Amino acid sequence: MSAKDQAFVDVETAYVDFRNLLTPLDDEAYSEVVEGEWNVDHVLAHMAGWFRELAPVFARLGRGEAPPAASDYDDSWNTRFAAAALHGQEALDDFDEAFHVFYGAAKVLDEAHFEPIAGEPSEAAGLLVGMGAEHFAEHRPAIEAWLARP
Repeated sequence: MSAKDQAFVDVETAYVDFRNLLTPLDDEAYSEVVEGEWNVDHVLAHMAGWFRELAPVFARLGRGEAPPAASDYDDSWNTRFAAAALHGQEALDDFDEAFHVFYGAAKVLDEAHFEPIAGEPSEAAGLLVGMGAEHFAEHRPAIEAWLARP
């Protein structure tokens, strides 16, 4: 399997697994705190915000431009994204839409953008997997713990 195909399989699998945790929830459940001070709505808005913010980076990479430096971002971005949270099914729909924009932006890059460089993931693969599969893995344990409570 190519590096690009593997990155997309990893992200697709993580997305479906994460999304399936939320499918059975009713709107009321989205208001419950699941991580720190954030409820489900906030977590989804945070993730959707990053998907939207970083989707254009794939176009930059496709033009041979550098991505923004990690230092361009601080925790105020997370706060702003969470503050824009929608509620319940609307939050989930917004999350889905943002994910598909992010995913689609990455999908148009050619295979070469996903090939490892000196044994390390390329910028495109790192961004796709980091903001995709790894970001799902970051928030999944808190949601699973919340769902498992009595």
